[in-house]
Amino acid sequence: MTQWIVGFVVVVCWPAASQNQVSKTDAQSKKIEARGLLTQSKALALKITEKFRQGSLLNQIGVAQANAGDLEGAVDSAQRAYPSGTIVLDAIGEQLAELNDLPRAKALGRRLKPAHHRSFFLR
Repeated sequence: MTQWIVGFVVVVCWPAASQNQVSKTDAQSKKIEARGLLTQSKALALKITEKFRQGSLLNQIGVAQANAGDLEGAVDSAQRAYPSGTIVLDAIGEQLAELNDLPRAKALGRRLKPAHHRSFFLR
């Protein structure tokens, strides 16, 4: 009976575990690819002369950067967004909550300009 249970676990669970590993690797690869595309998008957005349109795009790019794990890039986008990058800061806060990394949160908070929602970011 014990051999049957061990055999079942090996035959059924092992492929699922290795498939999960492939899925994690694939997801990480897609995040890296997304970060590259977002960096290119941000460079193009910064060329837009109309500040309101530029800020709107930077807000969207910043949220996507936060969701892709590029929190440093998202902070930069939030600071450049006009009139404010509040939705980016929300996305950064959500990612930091998932990471549960207080030192990283403090480090990112210090990068924000004093007048730029620092207290909001670290609530």
